[in-house]
Amino acid sequence: MAMELFVEQNGEISGPFSPQELKIMARDHEISKNDFIRKTRDGKPVKAAHVKGLFAEPTTEPASASKIVSSPAATKEETPLGLKVVPREPEPNSAQPPNQIGLAILVVIGLLVALGVWHVADGVQKVGQENRRRAEREDAEFKRNWEYENSKPLNKDLKTIYDAEVKSLPAGTRVPSFGEFRDDVKRRVGK
Repeated sequence: MAMELFVEQNGEISGPFSPQELKIMARDHEISKNDFIRKTRDGKPVKAAHVKGLFAEPTTEPASASKIVSSPAATKEETPLGLKVVPREPEPNSAQPPNQIGLAILVVIGLLVALGVWHVADGVQKVGQENRRRAEREDAEFKRNWEYENSKPLNKDLKTIYDAEVKSLPAGTRVPSFGEFRDDVKRRVGK
């Protein structure tokens, strides 16, 4: 028995039609991809765009969609129309070009991330160098202050000794400055 199908357009059901009649109707634009095909008048509707071979040009379905083809033998995989669901085969010239804008955005994001990482690393390095310089300055200042503070008693003692030495010098003898005297004492003592 030949398969009889029904067409639903704008809520009205017409038919029965054979698969060949449906192809002619699709070719002559009497039915569109948005119309529905039914196996029986009150059967489950299937969108005409999903019927493989019904329309000459490829559908706008995504490549991962399935298509429905007529099947002479009834199987468990059939729809209520007796149409078999078959995985969609990729169209030969339907390869989509890579999304160049998306790729460009990814490249820009990658560059910004790399630049940000480099900038952060550079900033960390600069902060580290600045911290090292500040620590060296603080160490040098601490050392100067420590030497100055620790030299006060020595200078006080030396001042007393210097005053005594100056008083004991004969008249007309050149009197060294306190700094010269202190340096001479340090040289002799070995400090």
